[in-house]
Amino acid sequence: MTSPFIKLKINTNKLSKIKISKKDNNFENNKIFVSKNFKIETKLSKNFQIILLGNPIIENSDKFLKNINNNINDIKKLNIDLKNINGQFLIIINFFRKKKIVIINDRFASIPIYYFRDKQDVYFSHLYFDLNHIKNVKKLNFEKFNFLQVLFFNRMFGDYTFHKDIKYLLPASIYLLSFNKSRLSKYWIPNFDNKILKFNSKVGDKYIQLLKNSIERNLKEFKNKQIGIFLSGGHDSRSVLLASQNKKPLALSVSFSNNYEVKVAKKVSKVLNLDDKFIKLEKQHFEKNLNSITRINSGFYSFINTLFVGIEKKIPKRIKILIHGHGLDYMFQGMYIPFSWIKILKRPTFFKVIKNLNKTQLTDYFIKNISYRVKGVDLIDLIKPLHRTRVKKYIFSIIDNINKQSKKTSASKFDNWEYIMSDTISRHYSYPNVLSKLSLKQQRVVSFDNDLFDFYLSLDPKIRLQADCMRYLMKTINKDAGKIETGNWGLPASDGPSLKTLKLVSRKIMRHITANQKFKAPTSIDRTWPTTGDYLRDSKYFRKLLIQLNNSDKFKKILYYFDWKKIDYLKRDLIENKKNESDSFFAMLITLYLFLKKVKKV
Repeated sequence: MTSPFIKLKINTNKLSKIKISKKDNNFENNKIFVSKNFKIETKLSKNFQIILLGNPIIENSDKFLKNINNNINDIKKLNIDLKNINGQFLIIINFFRKKKIVIINDRFASIPIYYFRDKQDVYFSHLYFDLNHIKNVKKLNFEKFNFLQVLFFNRMFGDYTFHKDIKYLLPASIYLLSFNKSRLSKYWIPNFDNKILKFNSKVGDKYIQLLKNSIERNLKEFKNKQIGIFLSGGHDSRSVLLASQNKKPLALSVSFSNNYEVKVAKKVSKVLNLDDKFIKLEKQHFEKNLNSITRINSGFYSFINTLFVGIEKKIPKRIKILIHGHGLDYMFQGMYIPFSWIKILKRPTFFKVIKNLNKTQLTDYFIKNISYRVKGVDLIDLIKPLHRTRVKKYIFSIIDNINKQSKKTSASKFDNWEYIMSDTISRHYSYPNVLSKLSLKQQRVVSFDNDLFDFYLSLDPKIRLQADCMRYLMKTINKDAGKIETGNWGLPASDGPSLKTLKLVSRKIMRHITANQKFKAPTSIDRTWPTTGDYLRDSKYFRKLLIQLNNSDKFKKILYYFDWKKIDYLKRDLIENKKNESDSFFAMLITLYLFLKKVKKV
């Protein structure tokens, strides 16, 4: 298996027509190296060459090419054209006669690109890992505080990398390069106008239609039964399956055992009369695929979130494209909306109350409460007292800069929150699952659709908090599929909070009366992902890695601001005392260590 890759090197003084190669060679001037899992086409005119990567949906390509030709000297005039392009894409416009090049990406940065300018040489790469093997990058020092982002949040924000001189290409960017200058501008920013305040059938029908439109746009070139969909026990992938069932996709379930969540997925595909396939992962799945995982993750994401590697041979050859439910949970299921659970007689319910953000200092509240942050340990307490003030200021400044940007287009603090949450959306902690699926076949993120995303931005948080659109879809497209339980709670996917609370109480009463464990909620072993702490403890390899990283003077020198005695104590708590509170921190620490072993030999 090879990692998905895009590599391009240009010299702005020696720019010529760019050649395309499928071989994963080192960077060569005026050559683009692209893995087979990226769709690529090129068009050549008298004045320029255009390379289209991914799936740009251009309604009138002749007009678009003409506009490019007419605006060689003022590429910003293309803004309207670019706003109208849907899909997931990277567009390279090579004005080889003028010795300048323009890189344009979609509003999601769905094809992540990192770039490094070394005088007249400019390197672009889909994988930050690959840039670290360039001779002049090896000479650069790391910005060591930047490692704090992934250790606090399981992800990076903005255009940051671990190097000052290597940047991530921000979404909706027009990046122009020539011999004597470079300019980065944006052609789109999120718009929070035209709020939809109440859910009704009209809103639900619009969601269904937009989801179907996105599926049709993404799959129009593929025949029925050429499509594979990763199906779990949750709402998001089930929504995509229901909206795409006329394409006869193959439902793929991936896990370490034929567990409850896999069986739930099988029930759904059976109700829809669709084929399904269970792919069982080996016990040492992550250990056996660490080289690919490390290259794909590039130190930015926890290895545990790069699940879909090394299984390409288990996917039928007839499958040409893979889809999934990534993103629908945080857009339409209210996954990161600040709320609290309502309790009755101190018992949990499924009723939620939205947090009043007007009473918060939003940056500080986001840092402390966004649920994908590294949890279970007080990370500030792990910092040596000498560095704590600087660390706090650094973390605050990263989020506060985005918060300040959000105020230019947002009407409320909830808009600010969504702006921060969706900033560089393809750097979300769960995006390595998308990147790892790309190592198998071409893939498309159905939620990365302009119209669908605009609709998400227009919805009042109350509509999204209880997954109103998703539950409406379940009831409308196929009631029987909606009545099948989810892998998280074991309750029907289409049920609302009242019905779920009633069933939760009934189930608890029945469990007490009968002592029958079938009435309990699903546990971690019933789901796709293993509990991180259990996996680390059960793996001889990872236990050894935890000892290695704690004994590595070079690694500790890079992360000099940590109190390593406290980290060693936490490690013993994790391994010997079987406490899982620190497992996400150690998974991220291991990821960084593996990356730095490869690029710096720590």
